[in-house]
Amino acid sequence: MVGRIAGKQVHTLPLVNTQGDTLEDQANFLGAHFERVSSSSHYTDTFQKYRTRIEKQKLEHKSTRYEAYNQAFSLAELRTSLNSCSTSAPGSDRVVYEMLKNLPAETRKTLLCLYNAIWFSGTIPTSWKEAIIIPILKEGKDPSLASGYRAIALTSCLCKAFEKVINCRLVDFLETNNLLDPFQCGFRESRSTTDHLVRIEAQIRDAFVHEQYCLSVFLDIEKAYDTT
Repeated sequence: MVGRIAGKQVHTLPLVNTQGDTLEDQANFLGAHFERVSSSSHYTDTFQKYRTRIEKQKLEHKSTRYEAYNQAFSLAELRTSLNSCSTSAPGSDRVVYEMLKNLPAETRKTLLCLYNAIWFSGTIPTSWKEAIIIPILKEGKDPSLASGYRAIALTSCLCKAFEKVINCRLVDFLETNNLLDPFQCGFRESRSTTDHLVRIEAQIRDAFVHEQYCLSVFLDIEKAYDTT
């Protein structure tokens, strides 16, 4: 769609191994592929039994002392989180971030009440658990193969905005209490993965100067996001 708007012609080759040539057939074929990739069958039996047992345990939210991260969210927190929301495609409810950013004051208070009700009840709307899956062709991959596509999930912006509110509070707590490893640079304010590149370059240069060896181990997990 983006390519068509920009005036670019988009060529889509038919997927191989499908049972038909209709768009519905190809969508079902891609859906089956994405399901296989993210299936729990990739996990060991031991891990699956452990996960099932842990997921059945009821979370205990009671605390004998005041915990700031358990309190109701404020309008200031909601405002900060909404301001950090960038343009994003909507989910099935068709609500976009711009709508939330431009809500009247009273409606914004209503939204905050909804978020706090969800926060204390521990129950989210069923529709927030649903997603529209869009297949995106990976760079340099064969468009006729299902394995050449990456699944992008379009979920409710209302849900994602709430996630940002929660994330901001938790990150603030973790940073304030120094609970994150000092060597973790990804997804942290004023830090980036470039910090690690600078560090390893310095170590390599130091090894050259002292005529020593510098050993590095890089871990690349295939389909890491799809299989977690």
